[in-house]
Amino acid sequence: MYQNGSLPDTYAKFDNKKLLYVYDAAPRRVREILEGLSETELKERPRPGKWSIFETVVHLADAEIVGAMRIRQTFTQSDRQFGFYDQEAWADKLKYQELSMAAFYYYMKLFEMLRLTTSTIFHNATRSDWLKTGFHPELGEVSLRQLLEMYADHGERHIQQILQCRELIKKPISFPMLLEERLY
Repeated sequence: MYQNGSLPDTYAKFDNKKLLYVYDAAPRRVREILEGLSETELKERPRPGKWSIFETVVHLADAEIVGAMRIRQTFTQSDRQFGFYDQEAWADKLKYQELSMAAFYYYMKLFEMLRLTTSTIFHNATRSDWLKTGFHPELGEVSLRQLLEMYADHGERHIQQILQCRELIKKPISFPMLLEERLY
């Protein structure tokens, strides 16, 4: 996923304010791009070997659980070694595609709530807080600022994937990307 075990400096050109805007906007933007889709359309898999829109949204919430923990670990400097998680195993073992629509909406709400609570940490961070680091299992040492970059990118990455799926299921919408480049 990451090249040479390090995070590229793709977003170094953006200030924290821009990245915080992107980070904070993700739940609202995801809700907007899901409007008008039926359960059948959400669960359709138009890309062979890739997740459905439904699975992508559930993944966003589960990844946010992991991200929220990593951000808190880094900010508090408590346990700085991040745990590893296998997103494919989670999707398979937790049976994302088989979840009910009620569960789907709970996952959307979870994504939103985790972003809101974690955003408070980011918005209250001082200059020295942004330099605090934790240890990612694939990347090695990452700063709080780099975690903001990763999770701002993560939301945009999956918004882009959902938009691509919408095109493939013949339900395209025009929707602007807030970050045109991806970290990887």
